[in-house]
Amino acid sequence: MSFLDFLHRRRHYRALRTLARWLPQPIGHFYSPLTDPDALQHDAARLWPALPTDPPFDFAIETQRALLREILPPLLAEFDYPMEAHADPRRFHRGNDQFAGPDALTLYALLRHWRPARMIEVGSGYSTLLAADVNRRFLGDGMRLTAIEPYPRDVLRALPRLAALREERVQDTPDHVFETLHEGDVLFIDSSHVLKTGSDLVHLLTRVLPRLRSGVRIHLHDVFLPDDYPPQWAIEENRGWNEQYAIAAMLANGTRYRVIFAVHFVLTRLADEARAAFGDYAGLAYQGGSFWIEVV
Repeated sequence: MSFLDFLHRRRHYRALRTLARWLPQPIGHFYSPLTDPDALQHDAARLWPALPTDPPFDFAIETQRALLREILPPLLAEFDYPMEAHADPRRFHRGNDQFAGPDALTLYALLRHWRPARMIEVGSGYSTLLAADVNRRFLGDGMRLTAIEPYPRDVLRALPRLAALREERVQDTPDHVFETLHEGDVLFIDSSHVLKTGSDLVHLLTRVLPRLRSGVRIHLHDVFLPDDYPPQWAIEENRGWNEQYAIAAMLANGTRYRVIFAVHFVLTRLADEARAAFGDYAGLAYQGGSFWIEVV
């Protein structure tokens, strides 16, 4: 064996040891949170049936229908943000690839409708730019906007209408920050979407949400209930997200939270009303996954 062969095998051995440490169980093993795309493909008919007609909890259909028919349309008629990016990066544009379409329209309209005194964002970006602009244009700067973001873009540091930018993990945010939220206020969450030991999502669901006062409204993102995550995400991209399963369990087995508005639900179950309110977004690769609930 040559010296180069020896080094190559040694590096290969070390790589295998590292993988064994990171992946103690094979992908798809029942002890592993990582899914096997082949197994998901085999179960595709069960996981992604035609639209389920028996959701496991109350989707407040009439409440959502009333929002689509009565509340949203006059507000959305004034949604005038450009498609293209502005020269000022602090300005929201609806052509961004992170928070757009019906999700952005819903946030815009609900903030104008509710006029909350406070909004705390966990995970910040284009939604922050939109919320700050709504605050400036329509709320008279009366909403105290706090962003919690461990990896903020420079534009957030320069955003004038942020009451506070906390550059930290939400796990490190003191409880008293969330205790400032009262009835009518908003907790806007766009998390890692992954339940695992020590994750932001575990902290939010098991420590932050249980401490919120009655009447606080909560936004969760990339939620497709009562459907599963899109097949492309689960099989082709193998994301392994599991946030919405915990949300479904919370709503199905308790009465602390109620559904206010679920973008994916209205786009797929109240399609005519949604199209009338939002316009035709059929061409978007990602049409929406904002999920709004309220502490009862």
